[in-house]
Amino acid sequence: MSQQGLAEGQSCPVCSLGGVLDLEVTSEADLVDGRTVVVHGVPTFVCGRCGVELFDDATTRTLEAFYEHAANDKARTFIVDYSTLRSRAAS
Repeated sequence: MSQQGLAEGQSCPVCSLGGVLDLEVTSEADLVDGRTVVVHGVPTFVCGRCGVELFDDATTRTLEAFYEHAANDKARTFIVDYSTLRSRAAS
């Protein structure tokens, strides 16, 4: 879920009960055609109460661009670190 302007300690926009924590998580996606994408170290806000994971808009755009790349590649499995995706997007 994408969330703009969220900061650690704010109330969760989903449950309104928990405070969000600024963490890094592993994001996994199974694409429609059977490809699997695993991205380690994704910056994420996580609610301490309901556990919902929220990505800021820039992170969401970076992940979506890589998922699109993966969908057009012949490889079946992708395992990458988020920092390499950001480096690729910056160049």
